[in-house]
Amino acid sequence: MDVKLTPSEKITKAKIMLRQTQPFFSRLMLSLECIEEKDAKKIPTAGVNAKGQMFYNYDFIDKMKLEEVKGVVTHEVMHCAFGHLIRTYKGYDHTLLNVAQDIIINHYLSINGFKLPEGVLMPQNNEIKLKGKGGKEFTIKDISSKTSLQIYDELKKHAEIVKQYGVSGGKGESGIGNIDSHQYGDREGNDFSKSDQKKIQEDWKRKMASAAEYAQKQQGKCPAGFDRLIDQLLNPKIRWNEYLYKYISNILPLDYTYMRRSKRSMATGFYMPGVLKEKLEICASIDTSGSMSQKDLKEAMTELHQISKLSPNIEIKIAVCDAEVHEVYKLTDSSLSALMKINLKGGGGTSHIPIYEWMEKKQRGAKVLINFTDGYTDFPKNRGFRFESIWVLTGTGKNSKDIPFGRVLTLDKSKSEFDGDDE
Repeated sequence: MDVKLTPSEKITKAKIMLRQTQPFFSRLMLSLECIEEKDAKKIPTAGVNAKGQMFYNYDFIDKMKLEEVKGVVTHEVMHCAFGHLIRTYKGYDHTLLNVAQDIIINHYLSINGFKLPEGVLMPQNNEIKLKGKGGKEFTIKDISSKTSLQIYDELKKHAEIVKQYGVSGGKGESGIGNIDSHQYGDREGNDFSKSDQKKIQEDWKRKMASAAEYAQKQQGKCPAGFDRLIDQLLNPKIRWNEYLYKYISNILPLDYTYMRRSKRSMATGFYMPGVLKEKLEICASIDTSGSMSQKDLKEAMTELHQISKLSPNIEIKIAVCDAEVHEVYKLTDSSLSALMKINLKGGGGTSHIPIYEWMEKKQRGAKVLINFTDGYTDFPKNRGFRFESIWVLTGTGKNSKDIPFGRVLTLDKSKSEFDGDDE
């Protein structure tokens, strides 16, 4: 005869089961404090805050199967790990946001074999179908490549379907059910300060990294779908524009001369040398064979224009090319509008050999060449150039390992789940 377990005992046993089969989630579970609440008005189902305090309703857990309890406690700890609960998300509809965050987490639970109570939002095959007004369905696809805020934007188009998504644990008219409430701030409902938010977020990132390392030792792998997330966590991408700003700032040529004395020092009676600034020549090439979208082009030109304003001594020339150099622009306010109107062709061949020949023959003073391309091109055989090469690859382009020389960056504005909102 099976002994009936109390809700507290169910949770404890679920944690033990995780230790045996899911070491990654088991490790995270060490930071989850489970607190019983019998008052259904306070906690109808379950809830969690950023510090890892999970509040659960006695009857809610009591009615659940053990496998479902295992899924629920894992669901709660993942809200903490993903940093869903430390921001105020001003301007967001929290009902829609709860739905979006649950979809993200339940996707990862689904592909790792977890069970959740019947009627809960549970994606299958990397997508989820939801019922709209009048029973009409719409589908959110490719969940693994999206953040909760991207899914929120899709839900917002169908906001009427989630108006009854509450904390009852059941399904409303929309056909959507949920298992928890998301508690932004501390137990008393107060928002965390900015410094506390950052501290909590970094703490959970360390716990995620530790859990990944533990899973590698125990099973030789991370859970399904988590390799990319852990890589984003441990090896965050340097955004190409940030790298360029830093690089250009570092190579701005500065020297000192007594021929131009510092005016600030004259009042003190001491004569200090003035700063002598030389011209910094930068060249960029735009691959127009179809590798860049109009959106990519606009972003690239905007960033280069901002770099040109770092100093009046910066001069940027931009070559438009595919298999040959067609046009060369000197980047100014007037040329920027012309660059934005460049006709991006498709299907043409690409070669960077003419670009490097142009640099060698006509741009002898340039210190750096920035190539915007997808990487599907012919490369010059010579590698000993007097200037530095920076390759900015489009997100759909070649792997950085396929670029034979120079510094490689990616024109990629995608966000990971750890990035949070844009507040």
